[in-house]
Amino acid sequence: MRQRCRLVQRYGADGVGLGSDFGGFDGVCSGLEDHTRLPALVARLQQAGYPPAAIAGIMGENWRRYYAAVLPRQ
Repeated sequence: MRQRCRLVQRYGADGVGLGSDFGGFDGVCSGLEDHTRLPALVARLQQAGYPPAAIAGIMGENWRRYYAAVLPRQ
């Protein structure tokens, strides 16, 4: 959580997106062992005072916006 806060302070909430390695990372992050634990991360962001729009961005909307801007439309 501290790392995410530092990134948001440096790049803004619109510049941070959650990425997971659930499909290929050999290590385990305590508390985020798989995708079923992501709601706990949302709760921590809420407790830290992040507004709903920032949480939505961090949890995936920022990636969607980025890919929509850089990938060709079909």
